[in-house]
Amino acid sequence: MEFSAYEQIPDSAQVAIYGTGAAGLGLKARLARLRPDVEVACFLDSRLEGTLDGLPVYSASNIDQALARAGLILVASAWWREIVGTLSRLRIPDSAYLVLCPAPLAVTPEQPLEEEGAA
Repeated sequence: MEFSAYEQIPDSAQVAIYGTGAAGLGLKARLARLRPDVEVACFLDSRLEGTLDGLPVYSASNIDQALARAGLILVASAWWREIVGTLSRLRIPDSAYLVLCPAPLAVTPEQPLEEEGAA
């Protein structure tokens, strides 16, 4: 599998970042700096839902909600192989996602993930 570059993200794209760990938050920060035309609409996670860094987090089982907000999924996780497998099982076409980050990066989130129902 080849990893994609930031230049492969279409201009003015609305994206969902699959990965709520350091790599996902790092990608969000890098996009703000390197590709300010790209809007991060939400995050995806294999199990969790809630909010992260002010954006909604959808679980893979609710991927349709994320795709309604964003036209492209950016995979940013050390677990990218498993995520790609999940996307395949969910019949998400290869053209709907890019794998940008093969390993986690040391970035601290601005706000911790808040699971739904947690107060």
